[in-house]
Amino acid sequence: MNTLHFVVALSAAGFSLLGVLWALWGSLLITKSQHPFTLEALWSFVIDEAPMAAMALLTPPSRRNEKDKARIEQLSFYVELAKPNPEDKRSGLVGMSLLFIGFLFQTVGCLFWVVDAFWSGLSNN
Repeated sequence: MNTLHFVVALSAAGFSLLGVLWALWGSLLITKSQHPFTLEALWSFVIDEAPMAAMALLTPPSRRNEKDKARIEQLSFYVELAKPNPEDKRSGLVGMSLLFIGFLFQTVGCLFWVVDAFWSGLSNN
């Protein structure tokens, strides 16, 4: 692999990752009024509780056990806590812009992946 090919491959990964991070930041700003968490608590919820809560919600009601019911009840509690959060449309507007910027970075990363794939295919022939 020559230096330019390496730069193209590294750019693909870099732009893609950058796009994901910008889109994540934008999504957090858009949904800020819909959850009662600080950033640290949101991270804890996403890692520790959300996967199990999602599984509980996907389980048909007739097959839910007591843990599933408790998880769903906890979600209802979080929703009630979030009700007083006023929506800051400025934050949502910035979040939407960051989301689109993230998509643009991901698109550039995708283009670099395509160039890398063609380059790799041509150099193997």
